[in-house]
Amino acid sequence: MTARTDTDARTVTLPGGRVACIRKGKGRDLLQAARMAGGAGDGMKLTMAIIAVLTVIDGRPLVIEDVEEMDMADVMVLMGAVTGNGASSLSSISLPSGSTEGSPTPS
Repeated sequence: MTARTDTDARTVTLPGGRVACIRKGKGRDLLQAARMAGGAGDGMKLTMAIIAVLTVIDGRPLVIEDVEEMDMADVMVLMGAVTGNGASSLSSISLPSGSTEGSPTPS
């Protein structure tokens, strides 16, 4: 397994108060994340796997299940940090096709 420390790592304080250290990724990290996510077909799961591969929180490495159980505000900040978009926003998340979330309810 690849070491999770890097001189290019940056530190982010999450809304929940924990401190995340996110290192700069490599191509091999993307491959590892794709394997964790079961392939690259699900962009959201792949992003969560990338977070798990690149991030250490309070000195502890993560697995994808840790990211799935985190508070949404913390996950959104980490998503923005690993994708280079700063603090991510809900408006940037694509819902699966066929989703009716956010659609008006019929009268």
